[in-house]
Amino acid sequence: MRFACTHASMNRQRTMRRVVAIVLSIVIGGTAGVGRSTATVGADDSTFEAASQVLLRRCVACHQAGNASGGLRLDDAEGIRRGGDSGAAIEPGDA
Repeated sequence: MRFACTHASMNRQRTMRRVVAIVLSIVIGGTAGVGRSTATVGADDSTFEAASQVLLRRCVACHQAGNASGGLRLDDAEGIRRGGDSGAAIEPGDA
């Protein structure tokens, strides 16, 4: 059964899709040229959706604008690239 999406949940889904796309592109972009075909490192829709749900449930609530725990923001590309108070959260090529 599907429930009607509210404006807030639609925005949250859109934000999560962006976050996951950014994270995957950073990680995959760093590994694509290291002895692997880009076709083998791409994520399908189910992987993308699963990663979105994990990030949404476990990460974004504490790492977004106005509530960036440890200085780490996961709701925009710049925040992901910059990392938090303890350094980079994602290293290209370090999947």
